[in-house]
Amino acid sequence: MSYLDQSVAQLKVFEGVVPWMYLDGERLVTVGVGKMLPSPADACMLPFRNDRGGAWDDEVVADYRRVAGMKPGMVAAAYYVEGCVTLAPADISALLMKTVTDFDVALHGLFVGFDDFPEPAKVALLDMIYNLGLHGLTAYRNLRSAIASWTWTEAAAECHRRGPSQARNDWTMEQFLEAASEVQKATSGGTI
Repeated sequence: MSYLDQSVAQLKVFEGVVPWMYLDGERLVTVGVGKMLPSPADACMLPFRNDRGGAWDDEVVADYRRVAGMKPGMVAAAYYVEGCVTLAPADISALLMKTVTDFDVALHGLFVGFDDFPEPAKVALLDMIYNLGLHGLTAYRNLRSAIASWTWTEAAAECHRRGPSQARNDWTMEQFLEAASEVQKATSGGTI
């Protein structure tokens, strides 16, 4: 399984898969696998459906506004109402893969030699950029410095984020530690 496929699977675990719009804890309208929708226009760009098939833009906008006016941070099911617009599972998967692929391109631009990184480090970085965005990830200067020098144990110490669960932060740290272990095995005669 490629690191992109691993990332997609893990993001579904951490973010959940919700076919209707909901509000996250930051009051951001979100859909699918944690995909933030900054505006009704952004929501209209997605292939939302209703009971009759493809939803009209005015239906998507109305549902976006309904959700945006609700209390944030409730369980996703609290934002569902009969007849609300939804995304099909295949569309959610395609959107997630496109987002992960776009972030992968961004990581290649941010880190020289990204292709040569151990796969656990790539998966950890994809989780971080998915959660933080490119701008948010670039703010982690100590982490970026550790990565540039392939100091994966230091990267593990610098990857903690505010917002994600402790389990998610622990998982990310474990990925960097696994990367360190792989590099150590490779330099002591094993292979990555």
